[in-house]
Amino acid sequence: MEIIWHGHSCFEIIENDYHVVIDPFQPGSVGTAYADIDLEADEVLISHDHRDHNYKEGVKLRSGKTSPFTVTTLDTYHDPLKGRMRGMNTVHILDTGKLRLAHLGDIGVTPTPEQIEALKGVDVLMIPTGGIAP
Repeated sequence: MEIIWHGHSCFEIIENDYHVVIDPFQPGSVGTAYADIDLEADEVLISHDHRDHNYKEGVKLRSGKTSPFTVTTLDTYHDPLKGRMRGMNTVHILDTGKLRLAHLGDIGVTPTPEQIEALKGVDVLMIPTGGIAP
């Protein structure tokens, strides 16, 4: 397995030549520190609908491959006011049967006990650049 960080919260996970891109960012949305997203993948996962996490247009989708991942999602809040400020966020857990990865997206709260339970056994935790709000 290969994990590539493309900047901000954008990661590409490659397993058996199957590429998943998570949270591609729109050009200019995160400043000039990172190259524009221009990728090719078999699947794109988005944590929430903000331009610094949802630039699907930056990923050319391939077709025909079967995903080696089972994907589980956890609905979380993007802010400490239960989403009233910034909306919802989706945590993605990718499981190959041998390795579990979790991408927290732009989580803005401490996970609930139930969410922490669902994250148990995760081998790789991909945390947003801004971290988790208290």
